[in-house]
Amino acid sequence: MSDNNEMPEPAKAAIGAGAGAAIGAGTNLAIGGAGVAVAGTGIGLGLLAFTGIGLVVGLAGYGVYKAVTSSKSGS
Repeated sequence: MSDNNEMPEPAKAAIGAGAGAAIGAGTNLAIGGAGVAVAGTGIGLGLLAFTGIGLVVGLAGYGVYKAVTSSKSGS
């Protein structure tokens, strides 16, 4: 960690993942479950699936943040 009180990168990633998971869970609570139908087969998506998808999207957001900030700083 640097001397300028900057948050460490693993903490930033954890915040992104946690925020994404919370948004995914909140989306499920707001709209309810969902279903995916493919080739005559249906799969239900519940709270766990929405939370997992939100977690992945949150980590992807952190990856974009990291790519943008590292390209600006040249590191």
